[in-house]
Amino acid sequence: AMLVKERNELSEQLDESKRREDVNCVRITSLEAGLLESKQDSAVKATEVENLRTDQEKLDSSIAMLVKERNELSEQLDESKRREDVNCVRITSLEAGLLESKQDSAVKATEVENLRTDQEKLDSSIAMLVKER
Repeated sequence: AMLVKERNELSEQLDESKRREDVNCVRITSLEAGLLESKQDSAVKATEVENLRTDQEKLDSSIAMLVKERNELSEQLDESKRREDVNCVRITSLEAGLLESKQDSAVKATEVENLRTDQEKLDSSIAMLVKER
């Protein structure tokens, strides 16, 4: 009877151990599935991170190129403004020279007119003298 009782207790303990083992197997399977899913998620995230880094490098490169182009255009604009300033000074100088030349021409034209008038008077005086002689 004692052996039967021990056998029954051991059988119950074995059954309980098997139930716990089954529960643990289910938990292990569930945990393994969760771990696999987490690893897959991690791999996807790692790919996304790598893609984002690649995109960032491309953006950085594009920004650097745009900054370089902007700086070059700014330098060209500055040079163009310097040339424009030089040309404005030259234009002002040429306009002043032209005005001076026109004023000179007007003075010369007056002198020429005065000389013609004097010449006409001389011619007239000479003609009178010749006539009187």
